[in-house]
Amino acid sequence: MICPNCATELSDFARFCANCGQAQKEDTPFPEVEYETCEIAWNQVLPAQGKKKKPSKEFFGYILSDLGLEPSEAIMVGDDFEADVVGANNCGIRAIWYNSRTEENRESPMHRTVHDLRSLPQALETFWQSNSSR
Repeated sequence: MICPNCATELSDFARFCANCGQAQKEDTPFPEVEYETCEIAWNQVLPAQGKKKKPSKEFFGYILSDLGLEPSEAIMVGDDFEADVVGANNCGIRAIWYNSRTEENRESPMHRTVHDLRSLPQALETFWQSNSSR
């Protein structure tokens, strides 16, 4: 798929162009991905089983193993910069910091900041495109 605004080549599932930010067709399907929404259970069950909590490498390693994913195949989205973002980055997992409290931005090749959840799809798309170009 090609962005009609800037002619950047996009994945078939792109909702936004990472180059110019142009929204793509609304009927673009999301990829067939099984999303895991079990973090609350992991945060409660793992420590109860004597396992480490975020931001430990053991915590993120257990989740990757449980999901059958490599660090490059996962993106952590969280609102605690140290526990969620730094913890994930220390394990090679890219992360998106959801900072709804301040205007502070923290950006690197391993993490992005969003202040509004409506920005999350574009941030995820940027990471998907950067991973597919490797």
